[in-house]
Amino acid sequence: MIGENAKDIGSTSINDVFDILSKLKKDSEFGYEQQNTLEYAEKFKLSEEKYKKIKKNLESMELSQNIINKLLEVTPKNAELVKYIASTEGIEIDDEKINKILSEFKSE
Repeated sequence: MIGENAKDIGSTSINDVFDILSKLKKDSEFGYEQQNTLEYAEKFKLSEEKYKKIKKNLESMELSQNIINKLLEVTPKNAELVKYIASTEGIEIDDEKINKILSEFKSE
């Protein structure tokens, strides 16, 4: 079973999910849930170049990994969504940082 030996449980990005499942798919046959997850990740993942660039820039803003992963998944287009994502971790992000975050996804 996938994850049965997991040592650290936390969030991961859609791009990482796609990479992990793509590697596993080569060695085993997937069930319904795994196949659907792989298809979902493939549909919504960012290009590898864009993903690495945005992730690096978000990490430099000292955001939690959970917030970074959610931002990469949702690719927010407005300040309200960024504020909502931050609020799920119980933090507030100032307007300057919100604008920096949104600028990362402008070319999306």
